Amino acid sequence: MVEPAVNLPGCIFFGISAVAGHVVPASGWVIDLAAANWNTSLGAACFLACALATLLTGRTLKSPRLRRLRELEHGAKRMRDIAE
Repeated sequence: MVEPAVNLPGCIFFGISAVAGHVVPASGWVIDLAAANWNTSLGAACFLACALATLLTGRTLKSPRLRRLRELEHGAKRMRDIAE
């Protein structure tokens, strides 16, 4: 539950930093360097929090979905082997 709630702001912060760090071709100036730096740091902090939570718990929200998919694949393979 917490993982997506922390990951989404991280993505948003990185998007903001990309826009703020855009270099205007005509002048060569960065739109807002401070905003680019702060938002990059905040986005990285969000992703780090998700990574540390996964390391501490040893689980991620993606695991159950992938486990079910693997079980379905194995079941389909068994059914195919039985049919042959």
